[in-house]
Amino acid sequence: MQDNQREELAYFAGLFDGEGTIGINSRYSPKWQGKMRQTDPGYAPYVRIGMNDETSIKSVHEFFKVGHYYPEKSYKGYRAMHRWDCRDQGGVRYVLECLIPFLRLKKPQALLAIKFLDECTRPEGIRIGVPFDDETIKKRWDFFIQMKVLNGVDVSDYSPATTKRMGRPRSVRVSSDSLNSRVTVREVVEVLPPPGGYKL
Repeated sequence: MQDNQREELAYFAGLFDGEGTIGINSRYSPKWQGKMRQTDPGYAPYVRIGMNDETSIKSVHEFFKVGHYYPEKSYKGYRAMHRWDCRDQGGVRYVLECLIPFLRLKKPQALLAIKFLDECTRPEGIRIGVPFDDETIKKRWDFFIQMKVLNGVDVSDYSPATTKRMGRPRSVRVSSDSLNSRVTVREVVEVLPPPGGYKL
């Protein structure tokens, strides 16, 4: 890797630590599951970032060449937000693998997302619609909940339809604020079963 690339990645990692989000999305909805004939809520890691500064967000898009850039309209005289996100799983992996060596605050989330991609996605050649086994369904839910906790979401009364942000508890701050480049994701919450149990 060239020095200028390292400088760019260190800069982008700083942007993501401060303004970005690394998460696992859920399409949980009985209607969605019925319409799409899915046996699983459709969990998928994503990365996104939003700022008022157009140049910074466009530079993320231009550097990684994945995802989507879109400006928002200004609201009541406020400066318009500029956003970039990536939900394509190959693109998410590429971005996170580039950023992980330079991330600090959001390294646990990035590592968890990569682990999800490694352990909880469909093997190549298995079409969408083929049910996951019970163990994988449970693991996908567990990772989803762990990511919520790392991102400061109170999951004590969590359901897929509603979330409430209560600030990051101490266990999350200790895990996610470490400057140790070898930090790994650890269990930070007693994992709750999904609504109706694990057989979705």
